[in-house]
Amino acid sequence: GYQAYSLLHTGKDYMGQNLPTYVHSLSEWRAPLFIYATIPSVAIFGLNEWGVRGADALFGVLGVLLIYLLGKKLWNEKIGLFSALLLAILPWHIHYSRAAFEVTLLLDLILLGTLFFLDSIKSTKKLILSAVCFSLTFYTYSTATLFIPLFLALLWFTNKGSLATKKLTIFGSVFIIFLVPFLYQLFFGQAGGRFSHISVFSDDTLIDRVNIERSETGDKSERLFHNKYISWGKAVLVSYTRSFSPEFLFINGDPNPRHNVPQTGVFFWAYSILFLFGWIAYPNVKHKLLFLGWLLLSPLASSLTRDGGVHATRLFIMIPPLVFFAAQGANYLLDKRKTLLIFAFSFLVLNFSFYIHRYYTHYPLQQFRYWNYGAKEAMLAVADNQGNFDRVFINNTAEPTLLHYLFWSKYDPAKFQKEFTGDVPQDKIYKDFNGFKLGEKLYFGEIVGQPYGFIEKGELYLGAQLKEIDGDWDLSTSAPGGIKVLNVTKNPKGQPVYSLITKE
Repeated sequence: GYQAYSLLHTGKDYMGQNLPTYVHSLSEWRAPLFIYATIPSVAIFGLNEWGVRGADALFGVLGVLLIYLLGKKLWNEKIGLFSALLLAILPWHIHYSRAAFEVTLLLDLILLGTLFFLDSIKSTKKLILSAVCFSLTFYTYSTATLFIPLFLALLWFTNKGSLATKKLTIFGSVFIIFLVPFLYQLFFGQAGGRFSHISVFSDDTLIDRVNIERSETGDKSERLFHNKYISWGKAVLVSYTRSFSPEFLFINGDPNPRHNVPQTGVFFWAYSILFLFGWIAYPNVKHKLLFLGWLLLSPLASSLTRDGGVHATRLFIMIPPLVFFAAQGANYLLDKRKTLLIFAFSFLVLNFSFYIHRYYTHYPLQQFRYWNYGAKEAMLAVADNQGNFDRVFINNTAEPTLLHYLFWSKYDPAKFQKEFTGDVPQDKIYKDFNGFKLGEKLYFGEIVGQPYGFIEKGELYLGAQLKEIDGDWDLSTSAPGGIKVLNVTKNPKGQPVYSLITKE
């Protein structure tokens, strides 16, 4: 959100790059397209939940329309409608369409590119649009780097009788032209940087395990059985197969609560019935091969990363082939076994009801920490009060708070680009405060000791619970002598999260 705000007002990302093809954040470099796509909603709604999530919600709705159009084009309107319904109520797609994840845009571009490609036999214009859509996926999310070239080969193979050599040349030329900035970033810039941190090939624990197993006997032949290549291969294979496991698909999904409601699979159990009949009844061998190939290719990129076998973000492109198999099953049951279809959809309604209950009732109470609950209220309180103080100190150790402050205070990005010199903490940058400084009076870090003896008149301090403030001590009810409490932010359970204090 703040990146979009910075690009909107300065034409630069918040680290000062002009119209970047890869965006520089505090801790990493990110593919830019989703950030650029967020600019209109930030311009309309401002820096708030609507501004950040508006684009993603739009892409989520668009995905339902696109999967309908693709289902209708390949088969018939019934399958298109079943596909749209099954995607619209899918936990995996709902979850990612309500936050701000790049993969919703990635999925839309793949669906749109496929639609245009299938129409390209009649229209060179649609062939060009297909090439543009597929090339833009590389600027959206990193899994496209491996998946899209393989998927395009599959798409060509299953439709090779439809495209002349001239049209393939046009497609390839447009595709490569749009990829030039990405290829530059891949070979000379930052596009490959994130993969180097999360890949199985950089996982030191695998190498440590190899060394331990070799040392147990000291025999040189151990190298044949225990080496990094075998360990890497096993890790990739395990991740790949886990992507298709009932544990991931139907039982617990992604273990990261940001990516998934705990105790809920990314698909409902009722879909398994539809998958079975969809596989049996799939009417077109060419299309069956296309979507089976799509399904088998989808986990490859994720399998090369740590915990990739259950990473719902990196596996998001598995959704369309699975939804189409389920839609085929629903269509078959509608024609052949209506009683079983009624059972399957009754089961689906039950699954959906339990999911919605858990999503709206228990998920906010159990997993609010993973969504930085309280940061908004705390930073708004700082922004409202800071004009009356000479120095402002913000705890940055309970959670990284700099971006929360910049976002909710609507900090001028041009000013930030001039003032920011880094977020590496320095010991005692001001008295007994360890951290970093922004501008003339903002400090982010942590007090060495308690804030009550540190803070002086004219100073504002945002303290974090379990850091400077012990246990569940609520300063709003019993503040130490001489301390004035301006605001206490509480979590959904009524427990303090941040306290804004000053000296009386």
